[in-house]
Amino acid sequence: MTFHATRTSLGPMREIRLDRLTQRQRGVLELVAKGLTNDEIASVLGIGAETVKSHVSALLRVLEVDNRTEAAGLLNAIDPGQAPDFEARPAIAVLAFDLSGWEAAEAQAFTLGLVDDLILLLSQWRWFPVIARASSLAVDLGAHRTSSATGRALGARYLLRGAVRRGGERLRITVFLEDAERDITLWSERYEADLNDFFAVQDEIAREIVGSVYPHMISAEVWRARRSRAKNLSTWTLTHQGIWHIERRSREDSRVAHELLDRALAGDEAFLPALHAKGVAFFHDGVNQWNRDIAGCRAHLERFAEAAVHHFPEAPHGHMLRARVAMGRGDMAGAVHHVERATAINPSLASGHALRGQLLATLGRYDDGLESMRRAHRLSPRAYVAGIGIALFAAGRYLEALAAVEPVLVERPSYLFARMIAAAAHYFEGDLEAAARHAAELRRIDPEFRTSQLRRVVAEHPLETADRFFDALRSLGVPE
Repeated sequence: MTFHATRTSLGPMREIRLDRLTQRQRGVLELVAKGLTNDEIASVLGIGAETVKSHVSALLRVLEVDNRTEAAGLLNAIDPGQAPDFEARPAIAVLAFDLSGWEAAEAQAFTLGLVDDLILLLSQWRWFPVIARASSLAVDLGAHRTSSATGRALGARYLLRGAVRRGGERLRITVFLEDAERDITLWSERYEADLNDFFAVQDEIAREIVGSVYPHMISAEVWRARRSRAKNLSTWTLTHQGIWHIERRSREDSRVAHELLDRALAGDEAFLPALHAKGVAFFHDGVNQWNRDIAGCRAHLERFAEAAVHHFPEAPHGHMLRARVAMGRGDMAGAVHHVERATAINPSLASGHALRGQLLATLGRYDDGLESMRRAHRLSPRAYVAGIGIALFAAGRYLEALAAVEPVLVERPSYLFARMIAAAAHYFEGDLEAAARHAAELRRIDPEFRTSQLRRVVAEHPLETADRFFDALRSLGVPE
């Protein structure tokens, strides 16, 4: 019996054969079906190319097919509703940029270089598969007049497209991130630059774009996760529901986040976003004192940090968790080392630049810390304002710190750390009435809050910034 006879006469056998695949083989097959090469799959999954090759050979044997195209055909022939894992990791495609005002040879070099840089940086995030350049640049955009049609042609949920206009030595770059399933634009931005250093401009633009679009893709997935009412949620959906609850920063939300993430990891114990989110949840539990077992939180944080590094040594997420472990031990220099490893892997990692900024400011390197915090805010403009406030507080620039954190408290009044910064900054500015008001609100939000517990989490060794911070809170009557 040939493969083609099996496919036409025994349609249900497709699903039976797919069910034989291991979880890792299924994940590799999903990326094969999106057109990625072995090297590209290795980059996305954080494993070696030879390991990918072994997985591909094994899944071809299990599926009883001769090549990658036939294997992808088996998966793509299944109704999407029967393949939740395939939907669980939506892909992004970087399309060719429109160019005007260029010589033909220069235009081709610039657009290919920019697309390559964007694909490289997006792949380093390792959460969203990235469609290979050969596929994304080959699609006939004229034949697919809508985002949804282009997305279907490429098997991508998100599309990154744009245009580069050149006038003399000036560039104007316009970029759009589109949700192809909903045919909407999620984000757009315009950049202006001088073309005085071709490659430096190209690199900087790519970093800025990736740092901006990635949070919007995560937000879109969180939106989808919150709307889901299915009884059997995919690992992806469960993870992003958990991430949403973590960001709400409350004791009850943390409890719900842990439950969701535990269910996600039960489905895939090596799913990097869930491992990372679980570690972050334990870190917030300790910092915000939602779990009084500080040593237990630290041990769990370290466990998930090591699991993330073990499964994905070339991804930044485990190194970020290791930095938080070092912070809990009071080893700020060690924390800087780990976070710098993370940002070396992914220069567009806004959270990494933000954490580095906080650490450097705590160590007294105020200017370097503020520069890192501002880079984080530049990469993710709607985030890290409170972090800038922390760095400014450490530098003794209290009015600027208040200008940073108080707008955050309007939107998120239960954000304890921002509340503490506001209280301490008002105290040192001499506005004791405002400082007392913030301290009272802090006690109201969490009557069990104790500064001694927080200090155990943040640093076990005396640091001038921490001393100043906790002295203010103690003077305002916040319990030790």
